Amino acid sequence: MQQKDESLWEATSVQNLFRYRPSGTYFARFKVGGKPIRQSLETTVFSVAKQRLPDKMREHRTLNDSARSLVNGKMTVGEAAQVFLTKVDANVSLKPRTKAYYRMLFDFIKSSWPTLAEYTPCGLPARLRDQSDQSTSGPSSPRGYLRRR
Repeated sequence: MQQKDESLWEATSVQNLFRYRPSGTYFARFKVGGKPIRQSLETTVFSVAKQRLPDKMREHRTLNDSARSLVNGKMTVGEAAQVFLTKVDANVSLKPRTKAYYRMLFDFIKSSWPTLAEYTPCGLPARLRDQSDQSTSGPSSPRGYLRRR
């Protein structure tokens, strides 16, 4: 049994880096946008955890900054697309062909509407923001794009 004075978490000499005693796994613990984050660094080796810590913190802060930009209305459609594609590339549960398909869709959208990347989501023409039912059978659909290639 564990003593009452002893915690399951062990602080290390590196700020924001903690070790979970039962498994020996290192965790990053920090705040992003006032919200506490605790995420596994998936290693039991201190030197490896120390190297992974800044990347994990940067990843969370970048996502938070991009989400804040979107809420403030400062993010353009092109920037939102880049954030999405970055998340798709980082998602290990997606197959390579699925990732390639998402990239192909963005290429199709860019080729059919080159100035779209410059718009903010709030700055899109009203007729496009309000359309929820779009036809996918016309020649301007991704299927037609695939046939032309």
